[in-house]
Amino acid sequence: MHFGTDGIRGKANTELTCEFALKLGRALSEVFNQSPILIGRDNRLSSDMLFHAVSAGLCSGGSTAIDLKVVPTPAVAYIASVVSLPAIVISASHNPYYDNGIKVIGPDGIKVNRKTENDIENLIDLDIKDGLSTDLIAKAEDGADQVSNWESMLVSNKKSEFKKLRVVLDCANGATSLFAPRILESLGVDITAIFTEQNGYSINDGCGATDTAALAKVVVDTKSDLGIAFDGDGDRIVLTDEKGNTIDGDRIIALYAEHLIKLGTLKNNGVVVTSMTNLGFTLAMDELGVNVKRCDVGDRNVIELMLENDYILGGEQSGHIIRKDITCTGDGILNAILLLNILNAREEKPSEIFSNTMTRFPQKLINLKLTQGQYQKVNEITSDPELNGLIDSITESEAGAFRAVVRPSGTEKLLRIMVEAKSDALVESYLAKISDMASSVIDKISS
Repeated sequence: MHFGTDGIRGKANTELTCEFALKLGRALSEVFNQSPILIGRDNRLSSDMLFHAVSAGLCSGGSTAIDLKVVPTPAVAYIASVVSLPAIVISASHNPYYDNGIKVIGPDGIKVNRKTENDIENLIDLDIKDGLSTDLIAKAEDGADQVSNWESMLVSNKKSEFKKLRVVLDCANGATSLFAPRILESLGVDITAIFTEQNGYSINDGCGATDTAALAKVVVDTKSDLGIAFDGDGDRIVLTDEKGNTIDGDRIIALYAEHLIKLGTLKNNGVVVTSMTNLGFTLAMDELGVNVKRCDVGDRNVIELMLENDYILGGEQSGHIIRKDITCTGDGILNAILLLNILNAREEKPSEIFSNTMTRFPQKLINLKLTQGQYQKVNEITSDPELNGLIDSITESEAGAFRAVVRPSGTEKLLRIMVEAKSDALVESYLAKISDMASSVIDKISS
């Protein structure tokens, strides 16, 4: 197994096995020079199994395994940055329960770079056994008390009275279930919490940031003002307004940019987004005079470009939103608090506020399933001259009012195809042409 855009990910117990996790733990101990290593996890069925396996690998390699228990990914990243220790998160984020993953975070709280990932992969392949000794064995420690550092940071970011809006929280039956309702209620938010099960099977199942239909219905039925959806490990946030409309990361980032411009605190007057960010976002930022830089999909790519340009705001349409003036990674609960600060201070309804942030171009994303062999040749698909020639010709004909992105998923064996254009009809037409061409290319490399 290898690192993708969001760590190592696969089906638990068949692809991502205990044997692999043990080897990974030993490799991480070697890469981080026997440093103590923090471990957090989400609540899916296989997370305990993999925790014990990777913890055993760490301890056999000489690294103390510090158990943060079930906790959102952003909590692990924040704690790592505070105590300057590397960390592991066992989670498959928005994927179903039968998948799992392992993310590796450096002592700065940021996912490790590609070079470090390569070093780790090489050591896993070597299957370190030579040099292990009884004298090297370390222990596992309970580190759950350190989570209070993260909770204190969250609470400190409340800036306004929170009793104005009635909020429905969708915790995706994931790690935020243990934290978001309690923390937001302690801040005075009037909440209704849904999808808070901890049974190991229902994480992200028909709920959360990737499926807001149930949340939207509850918001409308209860006459609430806002819905807030997290994903399984709590690093994403997606909203629904009082009418049940979905508010994605693009609109949230646009609202932040507008707010920070008014405060005069948008550092270097810029924002980082990805190739999937809607064209309407760029046009809205042009009107505000905000510089927009795009990168490949993946929150690590976002933070790297933010650091390069010394920006404090960046994120993804999917709801990974980074406020680097506060923390080093996307944090769903933090963003909920920051957004409530803004929304509670405004007189308009959330639907009015977010509709005014940007005019969204019609956009559609489809996924083409790939076999393992096709996925291994995915670069041949995305670089195919005929496929790219088709996209270039459409781009030229639409004079800047069209975008297409064809890319592999970093977490699943899928080819993602996204198209934006001036109308829904054009989106459907161009998407059909591009997907047909992509399917032909897939067939060609498979023959």
